[in-house]
Parts: sequence; C-alpha cells; structure tokens
Amino acid sequence: MCELLHSIGQLLLIYMAVDFFLSRFGFDLSRKIGFGKYSYWAPYLLGFGLGLTLLIQTGDQCSGLFGQWN
Repeated sequence: MCELLHSIGQLLLIYMAVDFFLSRFGFDLSRKIGFGKYSYWAPYLLGFGLGLTLLIQTGDQCSGLFGQWN
C-alpha cells in the first residue's frame, strides 16, 4: 500500500509538471482530460498539494514507481 500511495504522489507531480509545460504552448491538458472550468487550478492543487503530501507522508520507506511491489 505504501508503494501505491508513493507512486500516486509521483504521478500527480509528473502530471502537474507536464500540464505546466504544455500550458506554455497553449495546450490545456486538464481541460482535455475532463476538469472543465477547474482546469486552471486543478493541476496545481492535485499535483503540488496532494502529490507532495503523499510523497512526504510515505517518505523514504517506499520506493514508488521504480521499486518492487509486495
């Protein structure tokens, strides 16, 4: 379970970074995947808020996306 939460945190941070990068070129990834009118703040709230919180809470005891699953 720890690895799953750590992986979700990593994916949310990656999502935030990709959305931020694509928004510089005029492509709204959040609107395309269904956030609609919340697409302006959803990636930052999910990616930075929830993603970083999950990474901090799971800490170093979890290996995440590149680790072994039990």
